[in-house]
Amino acid sequence: MIDTLWIHIGMGKTGTSAIQGYFDAVADRLETEQGVRYLSAGRINRAHQLLSPTYRRAKNDEWPRCLKEMQSELSSGTCPHGLISSEFLCWDDEAFCKQLRAHIPCPKVRIILFVREIGDLLYASFLQRVKSRPAELAGQEYQFGPYLKRMGMRFDFTRRLDPWIACFGRESIRIVDYDRMADRDSAVALCGVLGIPHWSGVVSKSAENGSLNAEDLDLLRFMDKQCPLPPAQRKELVGFLASRGGRTRTALPENYRPRVEALYGKADDAFRKEFGLLPRLGR
Repeated sequence: MIDTLWIHIGMGKTGTSAIQGYFDAVADRLETEQGVRYLSAGRINRAHQLLSPTYRRAKNDEWPRCLKEMQSELSSGTCPHGLISSEFLCWDDEAFCKQLRAHIPCPKVRIILFVREIGDLLYASFLQRVKSRPAELAGQEYQFGPYLKRMGMRFDFTRRLDPWIACFGRESIRIVDYDRMADRDSAVALCGVLGIPHWSGVVSKSAENGSLNAEDLDLLRFMDKQCPLPPAQRKELVGFLASRGGRTRTALPENYRPRVEALYGKADDAFRKEFGLLPRLGR
């Protein structure tokens, strides 16, 4: 039986595609040489998204079977460690966490959450919606302000962790500060958490979920309003914008920082103090 299960629960827009692309590509070698099994149960392409709330709603007839398959894989595994990764798991509730816990035979469980400067995370998540689900925001002219108002405190890290702490305990939590990662590589950072080497040059940073920036947003806003593209061509344009090299990280426009600070500042500071993280950048 696998002794320790590591569950990477997100956040999205913190290099999760790079993590999943890496561990999917090195899965066989990882198990043979490092004793870490990147679980097969629940994996769609590279990530364990069949366990996530988004995919459970779409495939509600499959995920109960997935839990049983995961339980069997953990019980029969001969590696010391197992790993699951899905950026959407941090949006789950306590009821699902309890179901997940009931299907984990491992003596130890560790929960990994990547966090990011909250304003930049919110803006990157907004741009992700523009990129993948433009109909939701088109009526608002792709403005960040209405999106922020609608989302409210849903991105509060403490709230996202509460169900996991309730089910697995405070001692199970491992936090990674995305903004202070060495080499800005989430796969490298996760290997560090697991205590295993990172094999450079092996992967595959997936570009399909790359971040947009404010200039990209202006272009998409213009195209969608003045000369809308068919869905397939729009997807191709978005893919090109998101995959360009030499990009800087998505940053919140300065005029929105006071609003984000008023909404999230105290909660974010309390979270960082609770988990021994450095203060937010610029503070």
